[in-house]
Amino acid sequence: MSRFKWLGVGGLILTLMTGCVNIDYVGQRFEPLPEDTFIPVYETAKAVPENTYQTIGKATLTAPDGSRWFDLREDLIEKARAVGADAIVLASARKVVVGATPELSPAAQAQFENSRDRTSLAPDGSYLYTDSFGQPVTVVGSVRDVYELQLQARFLMKRERFEQLMKARATEVEE
Repeated sequence: MSRFKWLGVGGLILTLMTGCVNIDYVGQRFEPLPEDTFIPVYETAKAVPENTYQTIGKATLTAPDGSRWFDLREDLIEKARAVGADAIVLASARKVVVGATPELSPAAQAQFENSRDRTSLAPDGSYLYTDSFGQPVTVVGSVRDVYELQLQARFLMKRERFEQLMKARATEVEE
């Protein structure tokens, strides 16, 4: 498959992934907390009360650009409950370019949608399609960047609870 066709396949994959929120978590896991447990979300590390919490892990959330903060926050809270965390502190948030998609005029879009070969690109990056006579025809249009949101967060556990659970784990290992 030519590298230009791979670009089209990549664009299709990006389109299919739109709407997906993914949370990667690295850290310790404990008994999940009940669904009605309040999990505070601290916007900065300075907002976290001193000597109250212990970091148990880190989470990276990725979501399509335009996702609502309320929904992303709820996804983070749900994940924190699932691993037994008592609180969350946000470490960073940024927008990252993850690909590109064509931005065509209505006439060019109609040509592109009616083509037999939608994944072909000309050397200059413009899209090609094959007309009804089998001849390649260039569809001119601009390309716009596709972004995703990336949030980094630390999951926290109350220090006293953490110490109790660690003692219990140590006792289990000794037996």
